[in-house]
Amino acid sequence: MLITLLAMLESEEDRRTLSALYEENHDRMEQTALRILNDPRDAEDAVQNAFVKVIGSFEKIFEIPREEIPFWLVCIVKNEALSILRKNARSETMEDMDVFEYPTAPVPDYKTFVAYIRKLPENYRAIMEMKLLGYSDAETAQHLGMTETGVSTRASRARKVLRKIVEEGEIGYDG
Repeated sequence: MLITLLAMLESEEDRRTLSALYEENHDRMEQTALRILNDPRDAEDAVQNAFVKVIGSFEKIFEIPREEIPFWLVCIVKNEALSILRKNARSETMEDMDVFEYPTAPVPDYKTFVAYIRKLPENYRAIMEMKLLGYSDAETAQHLGMTETGVSTRASRARKVLRKIVEEGEIGYDG
């Protein structure tokens, strides 16, 4: 994976810098991610995601004092690990959902599903769209200028309204 990361950089000097950072900090970063995720594959994914983020703001490395870079990298990998943890929790929650909760409602195709989402009131629709795109409650709250609790509450209410729309078959999309 290091080779792929290095290919993302333009200059040989940047490649050497990233390679040194990777070698010096990879183990510490992986251990940090492993403590959060308890899965070596997910931990390695978190480390790789962290280095992709580092490359995205590579110029910042030269602004940070050398002795603070390991702390900075560990913070990035911690955030990436927490993102993976949230994503995994959402996946498990969706897997655990009782698929027989609404046996009379057919599984909609993509266009129908989009039409159902469009039928939601705007304040619910924006939240559901962001949730479907994988945004956390915190990210959604920040983007919409709300509290996390408000996002969670509206998402719950939106799901209830969406269930009712699906059950009643109230669609009417424009194409």
